[in-house]
Amino acid sequence: MDTQLIPFYRAGKWGFCNPDKKIVVNCIYETVRLFHEGMAAVELRGNYGFINSIGDLIIACEYDSVTDFSAGLTKVNLWSKYDRRIAVLDNKGNILSPFIYDIIGDFREGYAKVLSGDCNSSGEYKKWGYIDTTGKEVIPCNYDDVNDFSEGMASVVLKEINSYRYKETDYFVREPSRRYGFINKNGEEVIPLIYEDAESFINGLARVKLYDIWRYIDKNGTQYWED
Repeated sequence: MDTQLIPFYRAGKWGFCNPDKKIVVNCIYETVRLFHEGMAAVELRGNYGFINSIGDLIIACEYDSVTDFSAGLTKVNLWSKYDRRIAVLDNKGNILSPFIYDIIGDFREGYAKVLSGDCNSSGEYKKWGYIDTTGKEVIPCNYDDVNDFSEGMASVVLKEINSYRYKETDYFVREPSRRYGFINKNGEEVIPLIYEDAESFINGLARVKLYDIWRYIDKNGTQYWED
C-alpha cells in the first residue's frame, strides 16, 4: 500500500491530500481507496476507475466493481453488460482476459484460478481452470474445484457419482464423491486423482486423505506410509 497521499473529504466528496493537508487530487469522487502500486480506485457517478498519484484518470470510471492493484493487475466487473462476469486489466487499462469468468482468484506463482461455464440453478456445470498474468487460459476449465499453486503444484478435484442399493430394496442411492490429485503448471496430472482430500505442498510434502486417514506424499507421488 502506498502512503504518500491521504484520502481527504470535503463537502460530500472525496479527493487526496498530502500529509500537510494540501489538496493534490480535487474532491470530486463519491468514494476513494488508498493507493496501491501508484493507483487508487475512485468512484464517479456510481462506477469505478483508477487515478494515478497526480490525479490523472488512467482507467475510466466505467466498471461496477474493481480490486486494488496487485502485481500490476486489477480484477474488474461489468455486471450489466457481461452478466456479472469478471476480467483482468493491467495498469494501463488494457483488458487482458475476456469477460467470461464468474470468479478469478488471486495470482499465486503467476497463475490465478478461474470459474467459467454455463450451469443450472445448482451450479453443477461450472468448471475451474487457471489463467496466467497475461490473461491467457493456460489450464482449461475442466475441474470441479481447484486450489492455488504452491511450489509449482496445485490440487484439483473431479466429482464422481457412486450408486448403491438402499437396504436390499429396489431403490438406488446416488452419492457424489470428490477425488483429489495434483497438476503441474503445464496442466499435467502428475499425481493421480485418488485422494479424498488434499492440502498444498509445503517444503516438498503435501498432506492427503485416503480411507479417512491423513498421510503425506512428496511431489513424485511417493506415499510415506504402510498399510
